Amino acid sequence: MRMQRVPYFLTMSAISFGVSVSQLVWLNSQSILGMKLAVTVSIAALTVAGYLYYSSSMNRSRDMVESWKMAPLVFVPFGVFYLMTEPPKDEDHRLRGPKRDLFNKDLAVFTAVLLWFAGPIVDFGSGLYQEKSAQNQSPDTATYFADLSIERAGLTRTLEMMTEGVVLPFVVDEVTSIVALDVSGNELKRVYSVDMMDLEFGDLFLESVSRGICVNGTLRAFIDNGATITEVWLDPVSSEIDRLHVTKSTCDQLGL
Repeated sequence: MRMQRVPYFLTMSAISFGVSVSQLVWLNSQSILGMKLAVTVSIAALTVAGYLYYSSSMNRSRDMVESWKMAPLVFVPFGVFYLMTEPPKDEDHRLRGPKRDLFNKDLAVFTAVLLWFAGPIVDFGSGLYQEKSAQNQSPDTATYFADLSIERAGLTRTLEMMTEGVVLPFVVDEVTSIVALDVSGNELKRVYSVDMMDLEFGDLFLESVSRGICVNGTLRAFIDNGATITEVWLDPVSSEIDRLHVTKSTCDQLGL
């Protein structure tokens, strides 16, 4: 079978749009299907899309050079544009076999353009959704991923991975920065430098910090699996201001 430029453009645009929609559906199906099944479905959808891309490109290649050998260009950056624009080898339609026009040509071009731009729009919407989800990530979601990492890599290794790649000092606010992250066994220690002298923390402040740690989905997953979160505050001359240890019993005592 041969495929001319307009049908090929329309087909590729429709596939791209379908892939974009499938990824948006995937984002919303994780909590329903579970992560493993959702990932499996996503991989299956991408595999089907890859097959359709290549199959359509083989038909377009036959129209161009009477061979399937140009089809791999679909997987080369900008190669698909060559496949979309290259004229057929034989302009004599009588030698092409049966003509299979399902659409009026003008309608096909209009629909293809709509679909071609719809894909990026859906991708943009998907990106906004991911960004919003990250900002409003529920504790249950964060806990799920933390538990999954602990199950596969162990608590200590998960704590180590959490600290890897963090650029220090990490600015928390105008006077506070994280200057050190250390993992020792099941303890995660975060060291803060506070640019204020003669500072004293009251019990209310320490309790507030403890509550913040206990309700943080990721940190709470670590704590529930036996981790200790240690917070250390230093003044500008590296003298210790205060130190806090948060464990599961701490969260239990706070009723969290």
